[in-house]
Amino acid sequence: MKPDLIVIGHLMKEKTIFPDHHIIGPTVGGAAAYFSIVASCLGSKVGIVSKIGRDMSKKLLDPLYKTGVDMQGIRIEGMRSMISELYYDINGNKKMKYPYKGKPIIFEDIPINYLQANMIYVAPQEWEFSLKEIEKLSSFKGKMAIELSGYGGAHCTHHLSIDKIRSFFKQLLPYFHIAKLSIEDCRYFFEEKDEIKIAKTLIEWGVEIGIITLSEKGAIIVTSSDILKLPSFVKGSVLDSVGAGDAFAAGFMVSYIKDKDVKKAGLFASATAAVMIERTGGMNLSRMPVLFKIEERLNSELEQ
Repeated sequence: MKPDLIVIGHLMKEKTIFPDHHIIGPTVGGAAAYFSIVASCLGSKVGIVSKIGRDMSKKLLDPLYKTGVDMQGIRIEGMRSMISELYYDINGNKKMKYPYKGKPIIFEDIPINYLQANMIYVAPQEWEFSLKEIEKLSSFKGKMAIELSGYGGAHCTHHLSIDKIRSFFKQLLPYFHIAKLSIEDCRYFFEEKDEIKIAKTLIEWGVEIGIITLSEKGAIIVTSSDILKLPSFVKGSVLDSVGAGDAFAAGFMVSYIKDKDVKKAGLFASATAAVMIERTGGMNLSRMPVLFKIEERLNSELEQ
């Protein structure tokens, strides 16, 4: 298989705990899980590079099997997989705990045929794919994108000072074509509060496309020549935002690979995230956006 997209990051055994003490899980979770499944549901050939323990059962991995995600890049090492517990408070704020952290992912874990992909998306949960390993990817001929939250963002337990994260990003970002982060992550990375200025800073530090998702307010995408303010296409209530940023990223990458159109990809991504968060259930395949639903949402919104 020559994949369209490769994602690198930990699969986790995930529990989501809501303020009424309702618990979803354990399910398979993590940015790499949601991204790969959504992108596969949208018709892309997707491969995943990750490390799990022997405790990650086939049943937990079923969503990847059922959606056709290629899993030859998953390595089994040791007994235990990364574990996450995601807590929501009554205001919708999230807090992540990791009772057990997974083993580092290295360049050599990537199957050779994955290096023929159109794009590699680096989406760690907490620092598991290091700068040293990213440097080894510099010979990759396709485009590379990165989810910055996994390097000290809102869902990490290890954070750097503002000065150190700036220095780190200046080394990191020249390797990438696209960088994405959420508004939640910005407060860990920047003293600046203006999202457009933050996105422009990502461009200054080396990427061609900077994306900041703004939760229910949509997203901002900045290039060297354009600033796009994308609306949220949510029609009903936000029932479950777990995986929403990953769905946005998947929608954007799938569309961008196909058409190379930043605005079109941004609108498609916004519709993808909207369709997902109007349903609840965490890693439940009934939540996953499918192509005709996204096209319906886009058509209805753009006709108004």
